Amino acid sequence: MVNLTNSIQTMFGGKVIKIDGNYLHAEFTSRVMRFVDDMECFYDEPAGVIQIRSASRVGYSDFDANRKRVEVLREIFAKTQ
Repeated sequence: MVNLTNSIQTMFGGKVIKIDGNYLHAEFTSRVMRFVDDMECFYDEPAGVIQIRSASRVGYSDFDANRKRVEVLREIFAKTQ
């Protein structure tokens, strides 16, 4: 979880809110409109994978901002391995 936490904190607007065992909750604030999005990560140790959910708090469309954010996180996290 340390590498994941560090990876999130290097991203613009990323702030880790809670870590509870294999669970991590982070918030991301957008640059322009200051919207806050939530990201939840769960390290599934037996499977050796991190499950990620990223969602906007408001609105219906985010112009793929959450999807792009997860892809950026994946790239940053991969460099720490």
